[in-house]
Amino acid sequence: MYERNAIVLERYFDNLFGYDDENNLKDNYLKYSNLVECSEKYKIATDSEDKIMQEYDEMAKEIKNIQKNQETLSQKNVKLNQERDIIFQNIAEESENIEKLFENLNKSLDDNNSKIRQNEQRFVEVIANFTEKSNIRNELGKERKQVESNYSKALSESLEIHKNLNKDKLENANNIIENSSEVEKELYEKIKKNGEKEKVPFDNTAIKSAIKLEVNIQKKEIEILCNINEKTNRLFLEIKNNALKIERHQKQIKDSKAKLEFLNGLKEYVVQFLDNERLAAVNGENEHKKQMKEACKNFEDDLIQINNMYELLLKEISSKANKKMYRELYNAQYLKDLEKSADEFEKKISKLNLYGTIINPNHWRVDGMKKIYTVFRENVTQVYGRDLSEFEIKEEDNDDEEDDITVKEIPTIDTKINEKKEAQLEDLKVDDSISIDKQKENNQTKEAQKTNEEEFDEKIDMILGFNKKDSKINSPNNEIFKFEMQNDEIINQEDEKLDLENDGFWDDEDLDDEAAEDIDWEDEDIEENILDEDIDDDDELEDEEFLDDYDDEIDEKEEVNIIHDTEDNPWKEEISSKNKKENSKKTKKENDKNNKPNGRSKGLLSKFIK
Repeated sequence: MYERNAIVLERYFDNLFGYDDENNLKDNYLKYSNLVECSEKYKIATDSEDKIMQEYDEMAKEIKNIQKNQETLSQKNVKLNQERDIIFQNIAEESENIEKLFENLNKSLDDNNSKIRQNEQRFVEVIANFTEKSNIRNELGKERKQVESNYSKALSESLEIHKNLNKDKLENANNIIENSSEVEKELYEKIKKNGEKEKVPFDNTAIKSAIKLEVNIQKKEIEILCNINEKTNRLFLEIKNNALKIERHQKQIKDSKAKLEFLNGLKEYVVQFLDNERLAAVNGENEHKKQMKEACKNFEDDLIQINNMYELLLKEISSKANKKMYRELYNAQYLKDLEKSADEFEKKISKLNLYGTIINPNHWRVDGMKKIYTVFRENVTQVYGRDLSEFEIKEEDNDDEEDDITVKEIPTIDTKINEKKEAQLEDLKVDDSISIDKQKENNQTKEAQKTNEEEFDEKIDMILGFNKKDSKINSPNNEIFKFEMQNDEIINQEDEKLDLENDGFWDDEDLDDEAAEDIDWEDEDIEENILDEDIDDDDELEDEEFLDDYDDEIDEKEEVNIIHDTEDNPWKEEISSKNKKENSKKTKKENDKNNKPNGRSKGLLSKFIK
């Protein structure tokens, strides 16, 4: 039993590039991406904590200023109260001057007390903010510690993988980028050996096309991974020098991810193509070659559109894409046509009312291209913010067109017979005034319709697993069919001859009127009973002879149906023995006829008279 060719390809490149090793380029890419993500989170957490700490320090500084201001205001109040005591002690001063001194003193006290109240209100506000900043600082401190722990872990894992990468595998990666012909040859030999025991061999063209595409995919993928390996080394240097340029690494990861997702979608397309190659083998070697020829042509057509979209993605990554490029390279109608063809196939199959499920022979192509288009759209719109609405195909309401689809699109046996009869009637009703050119045009149209119907029938027979040989057994050109028709004609001629002889034997017009008058009919009931009884006996005899002939004819047809077209045909001996049997039966019937008396009435009543 063969192994799936897609698995053979995957295992080969895993071993070639060391993807199945503990430390490999794919893991290095994942750890690099994780380290950049953790670095970003750690930077955000650190910046947030630094900011809240700065605000916390400002609040603490302001509290100190308020407290110092309050101390100054309090000292001023003390000083003003001391001046009040001095005024009370100065009794030699005139009353008017004393009154003015108290007024000035009270005014100063009021101003100072107002400042004290304002300072108190500000102190309350600052204390509230200070408490809030303190709580935020504590929470950010805990979060920063967790992020810092994750960052340290990611950094340690990335360093471990990067340090232990297999250098030989890296050299293999560089070699395949420069020269891939040897890899293609080696892969072809592996797959050829994988299918050497298959009854229907692998299609060479399909296998070579799949290998070539897979090698190109692996070359692009290994280039991306090797580039990531270089960026990982640079990231370590930036972290060491505390000069991390996180935006550049984020851009690198975003672009690499978009490319790898597109290539992974293309890998799935190759898997679908290779699986379909084995699925088509169930139809036999000849039909398999025919289907693979069509599949390889579709494969090449799809690659043109796939390359256009990949080129467009690279332009978008480098910020060089424009609307003109999208109009030239992005063909949304291509996928729409594939899906429309698949829908039409499903509708035609559903009208056949078949038991079980019929799979579209091009399902691999539709599913594979749909995946690639989906990945492309998601990256271009969601990652790079491109609006594709003006380049997409607008949905049209095709309900009316679907309702107009008639059964004629799916010709069955009954519809073909009816169409043939209708065509014959139309030909009989053709008016003499119709020109010869018009008749030729009609005949050409009918032949074209018949050709389309035959092609569709062949596709349906192929999908259902019918053998083409079975459809040729009843062909007019088949020797077995001709032989069977000739024997049927001989048997029919013998039956017609026997029927003519029997008709003459049972003819009532030969009844002898005089003999009938001489018979003394004493009891009419006895006559009727005997007539009925003898008629039933003779009918049973005739039925038995007919059944014998019918059984012989059935045996002949059954033997004809199982005959193979060979030189030593056992049917010839059976025909000779069968003819002898028919001649013996015929002779016996003629003797019985000669021995019977003339006249049907006498023959019927002979037993009763005796």
